[in-house]
Amino acid sequence: MPSSQKVNAVFGLISGLVVGAFVAGGLSAVVAYSLMRRTEREVRKGWVLLPVVVAAKPFEPGDKVRFNELAQRQVPEQLLTESVVKTDVAHFLDDQMITAPLSSGDPMYWGLFSSARPGATVPGPRSLGDNTVWEACHAAIIASPTLPRRDRTPEDIRARLTPPEAP
Repeated sequence: MPSSQKVNAVFGLISGLVVGAFVAGGLSAVVAYSLMRRTEREVRKGWVLLPVVVAAKPFEPGDKVRFNELAQRQVPEQLLTESVVKTDVAHFLDDQMITAPLSSGDPMYWGLFSSARPGATVPGPRSLGDNTVWEACHAAIIASPTLPRRDRTPEDIRARLTPPEAP
């Protein structure tokens, strides 16, 4: 009989170790999960997402922005400055001329719009040359050789590509 007692003792020891391993593994999994969730909450604590206005399509300098060409995206609060256009004031961008190129999805900044355009409200004294400055800037943007010409005629393209005739 001593051998059956040894077998029972060994069997009890092995089964106890197996059950103990499963219980310890389960407890450690619960503790690890709770620690991971707490760390995740701490990391996210300062990253509140706020809506901002972005371009829904690419814009070129001189394009007028329409309200339906704008979109809204969520951006972390730490990455926002006063120059980013928030969604609650996006209606001010309607029918404004943009002064820099934008890709689709780029955030809208107040600095992309000139304050010297006609009808703009500029804080402080307004000079008499604002309209002429805006028109000169607009003419310079249109005359830029790097600006793609969407409204060129075939005659304009032929005249640019053909060499001048020798006298």
